[in-house]
Amino acid sequence: MQFDLKIVMDCLKCPIKSEDETKVFKEVLQSLSARSPTEMNATIAQMSDVNKNKIRRLLTTATVEYQDDSGARQTVARRIVRVVRRSGAP
Repeated sequence: MQFDLKIVMDCLKCPIKSEDETKVFKEVLQSLSARSPTEMNATIAQMSDVNKNKIRRLLTTATVEYQDDSGARQTVARRIVRVVRRSGAP
């Protein structure tokens, strides 16, 4: 019981912050990739194709906040894509 009370007291001293879990996860993945690319590649290589695609989509998605016409703030996810231009096209 005393242990649980200590946890409650710690939470009262420093309340849990509202955090974007996706952003935190992306930052951790990018940090791991920068520190140890071989470990990151080994970890991803062990994943199923479905999970590999999910990670790829996650890393190529950005969260954008905007204010709509009514003044309310909206948050949406947008994919980041690279435009490939064909040679000879205008």
